[in-house]
Amino acid sequence: MKGKLLRVLLVNASIGLCVLSLIAWVNVTPAQAGRDHLVVQTWGGKLAEAQEKAFFKPFTEMTGIKVIGVEAGTSVGGKLAAMQRSKNIEWDIITADYESYNTKYYNKGFLEEVDYSVVTNTGDLVPGSKKVWGVAQYLEGICLVYNTKAFPEGKQPKSYKDFFDVKNFPGPRAMHNWGGPTDNLSIALMADGKTRDELLPVDFKRAFEIMNRVKPHVKVWYTSGAQLVQALLDEEVVMAISTDGRAKSAISMGAPINIVWNQSFYYLGYNCVVKNTPMKEAAMKLLKFCNRPEQQAIFTQIIGYTGANPKAVQYLPAELQKAQSTHPDNIDKVFNFMTIKNAQWSVENVETVDEKWNSWIAR
Repeated sequence: MKGKLLRVLLVNASIGLCVLSLIAWVNVTPAQAGRDHLVVQTWGGKLAEAQEKAFFKPFTEMTGIKVIGVEAGTSVGGKLAAMQRSKNIEWDIITADYESYNTKYYNKGFLEEVDYSVVTNTGDLVPGSKKVWGVAQYLEGICLVYNTKAFPEGKQPKSYKDFFDVKNFPGPRAMHNWGGPTDNLSIALMADGKTRDELLPVDFKRAFEIMNRVKPHVKVWYTSGAQLVQALLDEEVVMAISTDGRAKSAISMGAPINIVWNQSFYYLGYNCVVKNTPMKEAAMKLLKFCNRPEQQAIFTQIIGYTGANPKAVQYLPAELQKAQSTHPDNIDKVFNFMTIKNAQWSVENVETVDEKWNSWIAR
């Protein structure tokens, strides 16, 4: 009896050692090895709601794999680094807006390469959607918005120049401080007369001189889309540099604002899989699911961002089709930031821009 018990104990110990060895081999902690759901980093608010209804819930219904969205602000890079150091991978996918940051994260070993043998439905996506480190899900427009009560007909701002003109267009403003400060610096340079192909490399001296004009009037430096929408709804600011999707969300909830498409530009918003996730296979399946045009149309109807799959437009009501940055009425007024002259500069100099911006904003 004792011999039999000893053999059982030895077998169980061997199994335990094998399990621990397997866990170590895939670079995850014991707690993660039993995880059966996907965790996706989101930016909260209406965007998280749109992701849940258009992608996460339908994906779960189709596959049985539960998807949980978690909100994160400007600390995404730090969080990714901490997860890799500790080997405690808490997120499986990040919602990533800026190509420059995604490239940096990939080069630092924070992101997996996309398995295009799984994610096979990328042929219809807009140019630039298919990257080694991620797949585009939507277009995020950057535009000027203004409060129609503060600026009645005939006295409304028409360009970024008016955003920086606090004498003729007085009142508190909002700008983002969630990463990607090349946006704000480029807008400042356009306000000062630079064309889109003169923005990069950034003329830091000139850009910050222009930013200094408006800095005392920026009441809200928002770090999440939800914070921006609330500021617009509360009429806390009279003008904002906003994403088009959040502006449309605020309008749908009653905010008295208009969008100025003139000089607007857009980035592609990507889904990226976190390096060493224990849910890599499931994560790739979710990336593929997010490319479906009918799902992207649901996403657009909730948040307003244009889907990266142009076929999604045919699933939208006529009035929503006209509100997209890619609609014929708007397309000549907007541009893809990553197609302008020297766009690669923003990828190669992201850390330099961050350092200069963080130093300026802290003063």
